[in-house]
Amino acid sequence: MKTLWLILTAFVCLPAVALAQAARAPLRYDRTNEVAVRGTVVEVRDLARPGTPHGTYLVLRTPTETFNVHLGPRRYGARGRTSLTAGEPVEVVGCFVRRGGSPILLAREVRTAAAVLTYRNGRGFPIVGRRQQP
Repeated sequence: MKTLWLILTAFVCLPAVALAQAARAPLRYDRTNEVAVRGTVVEVRDLARPGTPHGTYLVLRTPTETFNVHLGPRRYGARGRTSLTAGEPVEVVGCFVRRGGSPILLAREVRTAAAVLTYRNGRGFPIVGRRQQP
C-alpha cells in the first residue's frame, strides 16, 4: 500500500515540477521563424513578473494586436542605441515565443527612423553591452 501511495504521489507531483521548470526555462531564439513586424511603441518598461523573462520590454501596437517585445535583460545593451519613446513608429525583427499563453516577440533588431538598434546577433544570442537606457 505504501508503494502504491508513493507511485500515485509521483504521478501527481512530477508534472507540476516539469511545468514549473518549463516556466523558468530560457527562451530560445529561432532564426528560422524570424519575422518583421511594424507598429507603434505604446510603452517602454522593465518587467520582472513570474513566468516571463525579466528585462526591458516594448509594448508594441500593430493594426491588429498589441503585444510585448522583449529587448533583453537590463544589463544587455543595444548596438547603436538611441531612446525609444511612446508613439514612435518602429519595425521589429525577431521571433515569436509563447510564455504563459501570451505571445512575446524576442527582438533581434528594432529599426526606427533614426537608427537600427541591435539586441541579438545573427544567431539570436543577446549582445552584451554597457548598461544603458532604452
